[in-house]
Amino acid sequence: MTRRSCDCGEITGERCSWDGRIGRLVQVEYVPRYLQGTARAARSWTCLSSIIRCERECADALLAPDEDGEADPWIRLATSAPRRRRERQAERDLQVLASLASIQRAR
Repeated sequence: MTRRSCDCGEITGERCSWDGRIGRLVQVEYVPRYLQGTARAARSWTCLSSIIRCERECADALLAPDEDGEADPWIRLATSAPRRRRERQAERDLQVLASLASIQRAR
């Protein structure tokens, strides 16, 4: 069993006490404060963001809206491009299957 600590402290500035199985971690992408102005001017996170591994509850807390109901725009769950492509392909496959089913019902 591989164990690892949570890296949420890189964003919060406080060391996280969580330590557990690596399978409980998710990747969180964020733009550090000192690069947010550059990202805003460039209108892009490309080459400016960092990815850390956080325990799921810590990630949920980082992504949660504040008292004003707004989430931090500089933090998001990281997903890989191949995973997004697979998800889009799965959606297209479902649409094709639904179309085929409706054609068969029409016969």
